[in-house]
Amino acid sequence: MTELFPVEPCPSLRLQWLTRHGLILTKLPNGEFECALDEENRATGDSEDAACAAFAEKTGLKYREGWWT
Repeated sequence: MTELFPVEPCPSLRLQWLTRHGLILTKLPNGEFECALDEENRATGDSEDAACAAFAEKTGLKYREGWWT
């Protein structure tokens, strides 16, 4: 099957933010989420947004709550 027209991928704003800063967002076995750059730079939260916000606050990255929703 062929496409009618080419469609460029359009990642969400949160995914763009994570990719731009080289971050990885994972769900931990305890149900929390972790946003991490490396072993020393990581933060956890009850939701994906909370983990990203905690990481941004900890590292000084620009962040506005809910800007990617």
